[in-house]
Amino acid sequence: MTVSRVLLAEREFIDLLIEANVDPDLIVNDNVRAKYLKLKENKNESIQKETVINEVIEDPVNKPLKRKRVIEDFNDETPDLDKFDEPPPKRSKDEADDIEMPMNKDKETLLKSIYYNPEHPAAFSSSQNLFKYAKLRSSDLTLNEVKNWLSGEITYTLHKPIRRNFKRNKIIVEGIDEQWQADLVEMQKFSKENSGFKYILTVIDVFSKFSWARPIKSKTPINIVNVLKDIFSERIPFSIQTDNGKEFVNSTFKKLTKQYKIIHFTSKNTDVKCAVIERFNRTLKSKMFKYFTSKGTRKFIDVLPKLISAYNETYHRAIKMKPVDVTDLNTKEVFKNIYGVTSRRMLFRKHRLLTEGSTVRRQYKRQQFDKGYYPNWTDAVFMIEKGQNKQQRPTYKIKTGKGERITKTFYPEEIQKVNNEWFRIEKIIKKRKRNGALEYFVKYVNYSNEYNEWIPAKDVIKL
Repeated sequence: MTVSRVLLAEREFIDLLIEANVDPDLIVNDNVRAKYLKLKENKNESIQKETVINEVIEDPVNKPLKRKRVIEDFNDETPDLDKFDEPPPKRSKDEADDIEMPMNKDKETLLKSIYYNPEHPAAFSSSQNLFKYAKLRSSDLTLNEVKNWLSGEITYTLHKPIRRNFKRNKIIVEGIDEQWQADLVEMQKFSKENSGFKYILTVIDVFSKFSWARPIKSKTPINIVNVLKDIFSERIPFSIQTDNGKEFVNSTFKKLTKQYKIIHFTSKNTDVKCAVIERFNRTLKSKMFKYFTSKGTRKFIDVLPKLISAYNETYHRAIKMKPVDVTDLNTKEVFKNIYGVTSRRMLFRKHRLLTEGSTVRRQYKRQQFDKGYYPNWTDAVFMIEKGQNKQQRPTYKIKTGKGERITKTFYPEEIQKVNNEWFRIEKIIKKRKRNGALEYFVKYVNYSNEYNEWIPAKDVIKL
């Protein structure tokens, strides 16, 4: 076997050696050391990117594409990050980086001729379908080669199907009052029938599922604080989670949590906020509206305490007992009932993470009238800043090319690793000659003006 031909398992091993930056002198096997040096040299050469732009574009959906180098700001020094205290585990196919296989020009030309040919059955299709047809004309083509090629094609990466509903990490708590969640239920439509009360403040202990609910007339900070003080007279949590609403994020609420030595934190995810309290709110409103129907009324202030008392006295499927029956004496039993294991450590899986600095797109946040065939992913490319491995599922923190951190935490389904050599250009703003060479000052699609830059005209390729 020559240096240029590497078996898949051996290639994965050598990739791990390259990633760990192993000293070649420590590799005893001469054949493996030779391949290590060859592949490391190839990877270093492949870092070079070429720049391509396009002319002025007006339609944000059907814009022509041009190739462009990776924005230089992505090479800014990464800020100090906490290092993982454990080495990455064995590669997982569904969550790990795909093994990047070198591709010769013939294979690349073949894939382009199929994927971009509107008359071909595999045109603009999935990686599996493209591989199926391309394999007929190139017997040594691999699925990983097809996936890696597609990850560098902007047409594919912008329109790649997304998953909006997927399994998320559970909230792990080990005892009563370790974490509460609070929220507001809007009942403004029925304020006249309820003496001016427009909201219901709901609170739940995440571990025991024990709940509280109080009607309030307005969601001013002082009203929220007064109700919580009443609840704190019964029990006080170690921490409390809310959304980012102004009724919870203010100096008055902060003073309250400081007074009772409670840790307050908020949810950064706008799609899924405080899942436990939101589920409780659905149950409460369902019972209330059934009561409204049965009694022909919309008055809830009288029946609310009864509904809450009944909830706390009702068998809960998650804890396999009534919330009122959870005590400090049976927390181990409750923990096992909720999570199916006896300790927090047993819940965590080890995952192969995307490496820090990897370029990714994030899911495009759909607007109300967006169509299903619009791009699913952002034009803007981000970088992996940090991966979190010690959970049921891995999560990531990402940053912009300018080094600005995105506050949201992302699951693997919400980002897409790309080999980005393509950027869409909104317009050429101006031109100049520098040292006799023509340059363009360009604005990129869906990038702010701070990313505008001069690029050499010689790197322009018109499609």
